[in-house]
Amino acid sequence: MDDPKTKTTSTGKMHRDYVHGLIVKIASAMSVTLSEATQAVYLEQLQNLPPERLAEAVQRTIMEWDRPQMMPPIAFILDRTGRSPELQAEQAWDWTQRYIRKHWHVDLGHYAGAPAIPAATEYAIRQAGGLARIAYPGDREVDFVRKGFLEAHQRFVEEGGEQTRLSHADASRILGNLRIAADSAFAALPESPVVSLDRKGRES
Repeated sequence: MDDPKTKTTSTGKMHRDYVHGLIVKIASAMSVTLSEATQAVYLEQLQNLPPERLAEAVQRTIMEWDRPQMMPPIAFILDRTGRSPELQAEQAWDWTQRYIRKHWHVDLGHYAGAPAIPAATEYAIRQAGGLARIAYPGDREVDFVRKGFLEAHQRFVEEGGEQTRLSHADASRILGNLRIAADSAFAALPESPVVSLDRKGRES
């Protein structure tokens, strides 16, 4: 007898592989090479869509996107599924409220077994001030916190998650600065005195 849990896991992997294949198909149509990190962002944002809606969105995207050598933003693809960035942001806000009630406590943090927070939602949470601020806003901050969350989530989706990725130049610059700082700190260390020992191991 088949294990239902195994079948569910297998089905989930098949769906992720299917969605990943569609992402690669779009990239191939646009003559774009995607990094693994970029593929992961697209996969995370698209894998919850029903296969038939996603397949239609991919076909429309390939037909309607008119910028070769560029990958269409996630928002462009989602607009062709009927899920606008605004609707996604509203759904992410509701999801975050449920997450706070079921999987998080202000004193304990995330409960064991809590689901992973999607990248766009995590970014929006940070921009809104964190889970504690969302859970316990001041009397005059409720609308402000919610607005900040929604705007950040929409921005993340529309820009394809660029907020979470450093450019190669930025990464090289940061690593270079760290090396300079480390070299400077090492150079500033006092030199150890040279100690001579006699044949019996005593300082001379």
